[in-house]
Amino acid sequence: MDSGTERAAQQASEYRPIFEAVEDGLIVRDWDGRIVDANPAWCRMHGYDRAELPQLDPEATIHPDYRHVLSDYLRNVRAGRSFHCRAVDVRKDGTAFEVEVRGKPFTYRGEPHILGIVRDITASIRAERALRASQAKFAKAFHASPDPMAITTLAEGRYVEVNDSFLETFEYRLHEVLGRTTAELNLWADRQAWPRIREALQAHRSVRNRELNLRARSGTLVTVMLSAEAIELEEAPHALIVATDITERKRAEAQRQLVAERDRLLHDIAQRIRRSLDLDRILNTTVAEIRGHLQAERVLVCYDYSAQAIAAESVHPDWQPALSGQLQDPSYRQHLQALYAPGRTYAVADAVTSGDAIAQPPVRGLLSVPLWLGDQLLGALIVQQYSGPRHWQPFEVDLLEQLATQVAIALQQAHLYQQVQTLNATLEQKVAQRTEQLNRKLQELQDLYQLKDAFLHAFSHDLRTPIMGTKLVLQRLLGSDGEAAPDPVPVPRSTLARMDQSSDRQLNRIDALLEAHASEIEGLTLHRQSLALPALVAGYLQDLEPLLERHEARAINLIGARLPAVSVDPTQLQRVFDNAITNALEHNAPGLSVILAAQGTASGWVRCTITDSGQGMSPSQRERLFELYARGKSGRAQLGLGLYLCRQIVEAHGGTIGAASHPGVGTTLWFTLPPAGAD
Repeated sequence: MDSGTERAAQQASEYRPIFEAVEDGLIVRDWDGRIVDANPAWCRMHGYDRAELPQLDPEATIHPDYRHVLSDYLRNVRAGRSFHCRAVDVRKDGTAFEVEVRGKPFTYRGEPHILGIVRDITASIRAERALRASQAKFAKAFHASPDPMAITTLAEGRYVEVNDSFLETFEYRLHEVLGRTTAELNLWADRQAWPRIREALQAHRSVRNRELNLRARSGTLVTVMLSAEAIELEEAPHALIVATDITERKRAEAQRQLVAERDRLLHDIAQRIRRSLDLDRILNTTVAEIRGHLQAERVLVCYDYSAQAIAAESVHPDWQPALSGQLQDPSYRQHLQALYAPGRTYAVADAVTSGDAIAQPPVRGLLSVPLWLGDQLLGALIVQQYSGPRHWQPFEVDLLEQLATQVAIALQQAHLYQQVQTLNATLEQKVAQRTEQLNRKLQELQDLYQLKDAFLHAFSHDLRTPIMGTKLVLQRLLGSDGEAAPDPVPVPRSTLARMDQSSDRQLNRIDALLEAHASEIEGLTLHRQSLALPALVAGYLQDLEPLLERHEARAINLIGARLPAVSVDPTQLQRVFDNAITNALEHNAPGLSVILAAQGTASGWVRCTITDSGQGMSPSQRERLFELYARGKSGRAQLGLGLYLCRQIVEAHGGTIGAASHPGVGTTLWFTLPPAGAD
């Protein structure tokens, strides 16, 4: 044996232990692709003994759809190039699995050969697919949200993504927003708002319910209730921002305050007229309050237009009172007579441009409302603006017309006092009704906001929990103490099963939420059949056996065979039993007993009960049991869909559903089903 051959043999013996110990699959092929040798990891991966390798067809372990890769593999390696690809291999038992393959030329026993490195990537592929599915769910919720939502970089506030509601609310197109910062869009009415939000996110990771003014592209201010979360995207800090548009709510509040102030003024004047016969005091106080409320420069009450008498006046200090001498001006007296003699409301924004200007300095803005007492025209209630034009708003005209009624009443004789009381009582009732209507609208807006907030918290929590669980598992597998994890990473089947179960739970929650929404909008469609309830329930319980075993629970079926047939949709009815029993298992400790019973009623309907031996619930919990959203024991908002769907299904059948429970004594859920022939 020459020295070169001896060195090659020595090197082969030195590297053999490494070849045998490597956890990746290593396979040696000759220059024609025939299998020469493989390490134990490769043999375990493919299910072959080493003794079987020489007789194996070169393509035996390659999936038929990927056998063309072998020729590319051989051609590249023979040319002296390394080769890398993903493929699908086949085990001896015929099962397929995804692999990552690398190949390079090397010398084996003095001859050129090909060394292949094969790694089973099935687990990582599943993790990638699960991550993509989770990201797709988030994207769907993000883009479907009715509230404006955006994702920005945390450092600059540069937009990475926005939804359609954002574009519609702030009047932008997508390409005008993405890649630009909030400062470049001039979005913040308060320039310090974003720095404060950024600091809060950096310190606390979240911001909740900050009322801010944002600026749309047209310059219109939009009042929003803003919440934000700090998130990581591509290993960089970002912010997820949700802005609920409360502009209309704020306008409603302002309108409510305006109406309340107007109604207060009406009420005070009405009360003053009711309680006093001092006409001068009533009128002088009234014109002063009207001028203050409308921020006008002169308000006066004229009556007896044949004599052009002014009964009361309130004027800004910069202008001369009419009572001091303006009535001596014949043109002014004629103008006053012309204002209220027709007996109609007269409003002009600028009397100078309209040719109606009178007196010096000329009156600009003018609003005159006649004072009627039945069919008798008594005079006019007049508001004047001298410093500039005044565009009179409908609510101002309406207010003055209502006040004119009160002033006309004040001009009556004392013997009409009883009529004044009746009119004011009617007015108070109208004020109360209007205020109540506004309060109801405001409460509806507040309820909608609270519902949105509960959904945001619950949906974020339900989506975040499984993702964080999966991330922690992956971090442990990849090594958390600074040391590299073995490669490939061994993953216990129990870990994969938990990750799969977590994904199923999230899919079930989303499906249930979509079904609940669809049933609210479109209603449930039932496919009824006349069926025997005992057989149906027995089949349902058989499907639930794995779930019962996992919770160490037992179900006792006491439904007798002599019950009358019921007219039901079997698929929807199974969901009622599944959701009711699942809800009991999830909210109680292991070892639960569940008793199913049913009996006919005098009306021919069937009353079903599901009784558990669990911890029971309080009256307040029982009242909210069938609502779409409920608050958990920890105080954290949680989505409640199962029993909500039960109620919809039972009511769609024409039945009723309820629960009886007390803390510590378990819970009984009951519902009624129609008899056969009752469609």
